[in-house]
Amino acid sequence: MVLWDNSSLQRIWRLRQRTPSGSKLGILLQDYVKKTLQPRRKKLGRIGQVWQEILPEELVRHTCLESLRAGQLCVKVDSAGHLYELQQMIQGELLDQLRQYCPGVTITRIKLQRGTWVENDQEKEARIDREL
Repeated sequence: MVLWDNSSLQRIWRLRQRTPSGSKLGILLQDYVKKTLQPRRKKLGRIGQVWQEILPEELVRHTCLESLRAGQLCVKVDSAGHLYELQQMIQGELLDQLRQYCPGVTITRIKLQRGTWVENDQEKEARIDREL
């Protein structure tokens, strides 16, 4: 007859407990952020700074830099009126200004897309602070 002490029973009980399925989701999200979002933020970091300096504040609040691939900068704009205004600026000197202030980045074209985006908490707080 085997006698089990309390520590052995607790160890066996812990091993047999199911791990919550949400923990796997958390690991997947961390990997996604590390592999996808952080590199994109670093790549667009300097362009984002220049974007905020060049554009009027009203337009900055209604745009989001999405990606930079093969020299094409994709920008989401949340309304048709702001999209039109941005198109007029691109036909002017906006692209030349971006090239001038970001010499290490090749930008051949700016593609505008009508759409919305999800802000993280820091971006939302920064936007609210700017509006106040």
